[in-house]
Amino acid sequence: MKKFFSWNQPNSPYKVKEENTSNPYSNDLEIDRAVQIEMGKQELYGLAIGIVKDEEIIYLKGYGYEDFENKVPVEAHKTMFRWASLSKSVTSVAAMQAVFAGTLDLDTDVRNYVPEYKFPNSYAYPLENGKFQRQPLPNSPSLYITPRMLLNHTSGIKDFRNGPNEAGVPPDHLINDPNVNTGIFWAGEYFWNDPDHLLYIPGTQYSYSVYGYTLAGMVIERAGNTSQSYWEKVRDKIAVPFGMTPASIPNHPEAGYLSESCFQPDWEWVNIPRRAIGYIYNEKTKEYARVESKDVSWRLPAGGFISTVENLAQYCNGLMNREDLLPAQFKKDVLLKSGEGRNRIVAIGAQPKTRTRFIIYPDERLAFVAMSNSEWANLKKVCEVLEKACRKKKRFLNK
Repeated sequence: MKKFFSWNQPNSPYKVKEENTSNPYSNDLEIDRAVQIEMGKQELYGLAIGIVKDEEIIYLKGYGYEDFENKVPVEAHKTMFRWASLSKSVTSVAAMQAVFAGTLDLDTDVRNYVPEYKFPNSYAYPLENGKFQRQPLPNSPSLYITPRMLLNHTSGIKDFRNGPNEAGVPPDHLINDPNVNTGIFWAGEYFWNDPDHLLYIPGTQYSYSVYGYTLAGMVIERAGNTSQSYWEKVRDKIAVPFGMTPASIPNHPEAGYLSESCFQPDWEWVNIPRRAIGYIYNEKTKEYARVESKDVSWRLPAGGFISTVENLAQYCNGLMNREDLLPAQFKKDVLLKSGEGRNRIVAIGAQPKTRTRFIIYPDERLAFVAMSNSEWANLKKVCEVLEKACRKKKRFLNK
């Protein structure tokens, strides 16, 4: 199979070692000290980390505050952080599941699944001076966008701010309205009605696209001709089996619905407990400030999930160990080589209110996860410090 990815609870099948237990690593002083020093260097408001080894979450800890003003501390099992672009990895997993179930063809026209999508007759090619030159697309029956192109960012579809205009994002008053924001399809017309939403001839150029991954989620929802939504498929085939979410989380809750601390879409109108407040640093004023919260569930497949760091660790555990739900080919398709020659899978997320990261070493069945509510957080460095502290412990690696 060709490579086609590019990323960036109750009934849990895995054991979870809680903080302050007999687990020798849950309060390891060397790991804890290393993380706290790095957190202090970066002046982070809130941070949560986790380590997974051999089907077991062996380290979970929160640092700082989810709400600085009210001094609400980060708790690894309760504080909810947005996933941002880690959500794209979920879409990739769902796509792989559909491919191996025989319900998704990666190389067919996406309009076979989403006929609403409007394929343009031209593209707005980016020039070096920051301007764009509209050019006609070749007139060929074999020219179309495929699910594979959406998943590896070669569809040519623009992102938020790299096109000739910023058309594509629905108005705030609509994305925060549960009567309008009813899933992932309603907002599609905001980008595909833009005649300049294509920047390159499909299949010819890598170009990162949130819109492309949102469209991929629509394809997954339609694949197999089921009545389930994208979220319901993710919930039932990934989140529940991986132990991240109870099956009771609904498809589209009403305004004011009281949810729980678990992996789910970050619906702005839902009462999701312990949402982390996001913070931003203003370089001009040299001041820190809260970030305005807006709904991101309208682009769920590209960056709309939220969870605790424990749920993120459970997700990585599932990616490493649940081959009954995730074919081994998936890991081969997303492997990278580290500087030390180790096979690894890396995903990062950046979005208002959050920074996220996970690193998986499938050959060692080892993973590191980190989430922060500080937009200036360098989680690459946090994970490097965390990993370095762990690899000093031979008994940890040989567990």
